[in-house]
Amino acid sequence: MGKRFLVADPSIGALSLLAEDQLVGHRLFVQDAPRSRFVEFLCNCSLAARAARDRTERTWQALLRDGWARTEPPPATRRGLQCVYFTITLRCNLACPYCYVGTRRGSGTDMPLARAEDYLDRIAAENPLCEAVVTGGEPLLHPHFPDVLSGLESRGIDFTILTNGTRIDRSLARRLRQFSRLQYVHVSLDGVTPETHRMTRGDSYAEVRQGISRLIEAEVPFALAPTAHEANLHELPPMAEFAYEHGGYFSPNNLKAFPGNSHPDLVLTDESLYRSLYDVGSYMVSRHGLEALAKIQPPRRTRACPSDDAGPAAQAVCGAGDAIVDVDWNGDVHPCHLLRRPELVLGNLATGSFGEFASAAERLGVRTPASEIPKCSRCPFVALCAGGCRAFAYLASGTFRREDDMCALRHRLLMENLLAQEDAASAGDGPAPLADDGPRR
Repeated sequence: MGKRFLVADPSIGALSLLAEDQLVGHRLFVQDAPRSRFVEFLCNCSLAARAARDRTERTWQALLRDGWARTEPPPATRRGLQCVYFTITLRCNLACPYCYVGTRRGSGTDMPLARAEDYLDRIAAENPLCEAVVTGGEPLLHPHFPDVLSGLESRGIDFTILTNGTRIDRSLARRLRQFSRLQYVHVSLDGVTPETHRMTRGDSYAEVRQGISRLIEAEVPFALAPTAHEANLHELPPMAEFAYEHGGYFSPNNLKAFPGNSHPDLVLTDESLYRSLYDVGSYMVSRHGLEALAKIQPPRRTRACPSDDAGPAAQAVCGAGDAIVDVDWNGDVHPCHLLRRPELVLGNLATGSFGEFASAAERLGVRTPASEIPKCSRCPFVALCAGGCRAFAYLASGTFRREDDMCALRHRLLMENLLAQEDAASAGDGPAPLADDGPRR
């Protein structure tokens, strides 16, 4: 395979991976030269006339797609509601040290069923194809949990459930199997041994494993969702193996030091997170082949987070507050489930509209375009990663006008993913398409 070159212009958010001959086409393109000059160049390189014209057309279309015709960064346009984190209760039977809900959990914080029905009507009216993530606290503690799911089902809203897994018995698992709109149940399991799980989730291992067994027995789609930290990385590969063997998904999240709820001795370094991703991938590929990685990744119908847009060099701003919101138990709307903070309430779903919530997010700076973030504005990936996760940036620095605290790792993963597309680019005879940087919770 010939050499390939990364060509970028952060000032307009353009980025391409080009073969040697395409560098010439790129220069001609940005000079607004006629396509015939590139055809002529290719013919002089011994390419047949028809093949030269075909390659020229593919190259030109790819350069357009990658943003080279722009004169400024892509606009921070609204994409509209795609995903709602539906927080039906703040009550929880565990007290995980890294919980982002934190001290607000407790009694008297259940979403009234009548209110839930009203909120679901408003969500369905905004976008009937929106998906919901039913969460808490521990959502299974809500006294009308099955009725909330029935409300989602009757409105045709696809949903997933985030749970610690301790409350899943045979009866509930069989009932969950009846919901056609349920995509999967996201179960928090932090280790394959009781000792490892206990470090962060207390003495709940036996209950969680029994809950997972009940889901498998009832053939309910599930995902194992460990919070990866410095003490459980060695158990991630066997967890991925367990999910694969039982037809489940694997969706790890890295432990972050959220204000007031941190566990500093277990927070992952960038290098540890990178190594854990590599180890899980290597383990699964060595045992089951490359297709195993795709099989254990949870499906995502909507794509609302940074790096989730459909095309390369097309993302300008995080979807928080617009494509994705969190609806709290009392109807308060936050930009996302990681930003449930009093100063970031965008309004209340009982009285406000989603357009108003998006406008409030813009006023608060949540939707700051990556091109306006100092470090990001100079980065070749500026229009691809949108500055990373706005929640991580805010929680780490107190402002949305900063790159997120995983910037260096994100840059590394984006570069590696870009280079990994060489085979596809060679087969398609055009600049390589970009892949996103992995599954998100």
